[in-house]
Amino acid sequence: MHRHLLLSSALVLLFSISTAQTIKLVGPVSDPLNGSVSLRVWDAISGTILSDIPTNIDGVVMGSSAFDSKAGIYYASFTAGSQSGTYEYHVADSFRQFVPGVIDLPAATEIDMNYGKLYGLIPGPSGFDFSFFDLFNNVTTPLGNIPVSFMSAFYAGATTFDSNNHIFYVLGADTSFNTALFAIDTDDTVFTVTKTVVSGIVDPGMLTISYDNTLNQLILLLSQLNASPSGLPQLQIGPLNVSTGIFTPVHTSSFLQSFIGVTKAYDQATNSLIFAADDTLSPVLFNIYVYNVVNNTLTTGPYPENALEFEADNTVYAQNKYGSVTARPDASPSMQSSVFPNPAQDRVRLSWSGPETANVQLLDASGRLLRTFAHSNDAALDLQGLPAGMYFIRLDLAGKIEQHRLVRKN
Repeated sequence: MHRHLLLSSALVLLFSISTAQTIKLVGPVSDPLNGSVSLRVWDAISGTILSDIPTNIDGVVMGSSAFDSKAGIYYASFTAGSQSGTYEYHVADSFRQFVPGVIDLPAATEIDMNYGKLYGLIPGPSGFDFSFFDLFNNVTTPLGNIPVSFMSAFYAGATTFDSNNHIFYVLGADTSFNTALFAIDTDDTVFTVTKTVVSGIVDPGMLTISYDNTLNQLILLLSQLNASPSGLPQLQIGPLNVSTGIFTPVHTSSFLQSFIGVTKAYDQATNSLIFAADDTLSPVLFNIYVYNVVNNTLTTGPYPENALEFEADNTVYAQNKYGSVTARPDASPSMQSSVFPNPAQDRVRLSWSGPETANVQLLDASGRLLRTFAHSNDAALDLQGLPAGMYFIRLDLAGKIEQHRLVRKN
């Protein structure tokens, strides 16, 4: 059962002062002079830069970032020249690396802070593929598909994760164009998706959601179109009941009309929703806003110049609540197979623990089936004749399906 905090309807106060508690944000910052991207760690309220981390990357997939608070690692999909892949940054010791050509996180990625697991939605030809990303073993495991006959689309940036109950939430539209909340219980052995139609939203523009793992509450931030007497949009914030779909706006802003879709984070320790918005009362184009769910207060801070997006560093909170890790979280306890080398040129070796032979499927980057064949354990697979590019290898290991992303190079 989810319990929902009843928020006061008192007037939200706006502060421009700093707070004693630092809300640490991590995100990419572009350098337009040399075309590179660096990582920055800063305080949301004061704007104080805590560290700037140079990288060898030049682009980022917006919305792909996630912060593994279980292990204190920032992840995102980046590009470096003609290569794409996953970049990781370890906050504790500043270790960082770019892993090209293996896993690209999608623009709808969320993390289970309790287990340290990454999940994401990937649009495909038959709907939306829901997958688990094991970045340490460089393996993508498809868990299921949401057909377009059930969810026709989802809002960019409108995903979040309930780490207490291991539920991935996404706001989207059903086939009747109703705004709906879709929930995937990642603890279920059978892939299932539930839908709850959302009420209390008249004319939505931009939408995003965050989950408070202390309050067990889903928070909705939206730009409600034609909401004011003048017909201008208004920003609204409030709880969204995951069982009934009822949205209860607690704060309606007359001076905040829109927000940047992918620039939102949630600081669990302070119960604060952090977002960047266009302030009609300020000469600055965008500011950072920190909405405290418990106190019903809105605090403003500077938006870093050329910042692209950000995540909240919830490491202290997650390790206090769920326990810390000294090694890799048990992200894929039953992963049996491996593909090596990757990227590969002419041959790749498939190995697994289990049966002597396995049924193997080779798919192209769009998911189209190219080959189906039986393959012996620890044997080489010939790639000659295949154009350079990305492929997927799917193995059926006595009924357990595992999928690897493979890059063939010239």
